[in-house]
Amino acid sequence: MICATEFVCTINESSNSAVFRCSDGHYYVVTFQGITDRSASLGTKFLTCKLASSIGLPTPDVEVVAVEQGLIDHSDGLISVSPWLQMFSDAKDFHGTTRKKVALQCGSRYLVEPRDGKLFDYFPETALSRVGNLNVFAGALAFDLWMKRAGARQTVFCRSSHDTLYNAAFLYHGWEPRKCDPMGCAFDPARVAMYRHKAVYQDISEWCDFEPFLSRVGAVNSRILEGIAGQIPAIWCDGCNWVSPFLRELRKRQEIVRPLLSRFLFANPDIFPNWSDTELVANVRDRESVRYEIDNMSELAVM
Repeated sequence: MICATEFVCTINESSNSAVFRCSDGHYYVVTFQGITDRSASLGTKFLTCKLASSIGLPTPDVEVVAVEQGLIDHSDGLISVSPWLQMFSDAKDFHGTTRKKVALQCGSRYLVEPRDGKLFDYFPETALSRVGNLNVFAGALAFDLWMKRAGARQTVFCRSSHDTLYNAAFLYHGWEPRKCDPMGCAFDPARVAMYRHKAVYQDISEWCDFEPFLSRVGAVNSRILEGIAGQIPAIWCDGCNWVSPFLRELRKRQEIVRPLLSRFLFANPDIFPNWSDTELVANVRDRESVRYEIDNMSELAVM
């Protein structure tokens, strides 16, 4: 755990996130326990980011950040731009005294120091040749199938001042564990999260292109899962035990990531024009009759 030492700026007026400098000397985008958002969304974000990092996917380092109420109270820009934080600032105890407590929030470390590089949340397709790690998009597909992530694959591109190429990194957000899926919709492996420019997948031609990420997903054991989950503050669990069912779900899904990838490749041939596995179609058709365990999971146990 680290401590916030200096407020820098807010993200936008409607966000429950702000940029702080922390005790380790780095800058973090700190997501607060919101008024409308459940605290458990911080826990799911923390767990997802740590797991992505554990298999080698580029993603911002996440840490538990202790933010003193006094720092919030004396950060005028933070209170004025994000009025909902005033509710915490004005909270009083039973003596009528304003509470000065330390709240545990979730912080995502800046991928590059603000004065030492560039970061973009959009990169034109014509400039993808300037990205040095396009192979990680294949790994993100395997990871998102494991985590049951749908929707758009949110990606940022960064470059430090001494680098010539940009590197892609993936952003993961939290969700309410009581919902059936992170996106609140039925999951279909053919609709797994994908990046907007499908050209990043065109060089995927065989199973080895998903390595080492696919093997690393299968190698994540209970000790690793429980070790990461043990870092989640109890206050982020909202008084319910969502962590244990979630970990059991992930362990079961490890066995079917490769079959789900097969179904995904079969459903999107235009996105993978260079795929050379001639046995894929036959294998997928054989599997269509199989009811994967994930199709029958309890809604409560799924993200």
